Amino acid sequence: MRRLAAMGLALAVTGALAVAGDTWAQSPRTRITMVQVIHAFAFAPVYVARHKGYFEAEGIDLDWQLVQGSAVAIAALSGGSAQFAAGASTEVITMATKGLPVLAVAGITASMTMDTVVSKAWAGARKVTPTSPLRERILALRGARMGVASLGGPPDRYARWLMTTVGLSPDGISSIKIGGAPETMTAVKHGTVDGFLLSPPSGPQVEHEGYGVILIPFRDVPEFREFVHQSLHGLKPYIERNPQVTEHVARAIARANNLILEDNTLKIHLESGAIKQGLDTREGPWWTNQYLRNIPSP
Repeated sequence: MRRLAAMGLALAVTGALAVAGDTWAQSPRTRITMVQVIHAFAFAPVYVARHKGYFEAEGIDLDWQLVQGSAVAIAALSGGSAQFAAGASTEVITMATKGLPVLAVAGITASMTMDTVVSKAWAGARKVTPTSPLRERILALRGARMGVASLGGPPDRYARWLMTTVGLSPDGISSIKIGGAPETMTAVKHGTVDGFLLSPPSGPQVEHEGYGVILIPFRDVPEFREFVHQSLHGLKPYIERNPQVTEHVARAIARANNLILEDNTLKIHLESGAIKQGLDTREGPWWTNQYLRNIPSP
């Protein structure tokens, strides 16, 4: 992941990470659309900002939309149906390599948050546990069918990169397009795929339900510990035409980041709108409190 950073992922932080509370928007709100690639607590600052009304306080009328994976988010930005995306920094690199004028304007999480999870059957057959040496755990992924939301998205890229760290080909695993986190967890449960890379609460939930194991917590991989994993980004022409709107959107997220840093036991009531009721949230407050503190903030 250090190589990704060296490829020129530039964060144009527009003063948003130091929240200035003396100039709140007084004019009519500006309507913007933000797409988010998946439900996960890597996006806790976005959830908090929405729940606490920080976007409204910044004069933003937010149309927040959940989409299935990076490919859909990139299409929304490039097609003009969304002004901003909350997604992985790999999206920025993908867009740049395609010649799209992309710009990241704020960090959302400052390290990897996706754990590598496999079914208990897969781990048992390969005689590995979360306490096995890291190399053995990565080698145990060889031949695995990994569920992803979109081919070429972050879980796909990072799983393939892991294979290269132990001298294997990136094609040592197979990525199978399944859908979002609930669909991917179900696929592991029924044996359609062998595992996935996703942020909490997906891994902890499959462990709790007894059919999966967090084989490689993200902190076990040195390169995963410190780089911009999730960012707020958009197309440069829009950002340059609308610098104040961009600053207000980024500042709403920064304000939420600051709140999380100040109170890492903060409860997000998921049913209130951060995550719709259709997702299994029976442990909502429990895993919110348990895992929110594990999400680094810039």
